[in-house]
Amino acid sequence: MEGVRRALGRAEVSVIEVQQNMYDLRVAIGGADEEGQERRPESGNIPG
Repeated sequence: MEGVRRALGRAEVSVIEVQQNMYDLRVAIGGADEEGQERRPESGNIPG
């Protein structure tokens, strides 16, 4: 069971990283307001 929890935690971290990279890309190409109309995803409660 612990291995499943670790795998889910890693998957969650990966999804957060993808969301952050997508946001950065949208800002770079002008699809998001740099002043925060679309907020950068929070890394929040990443299991450690």
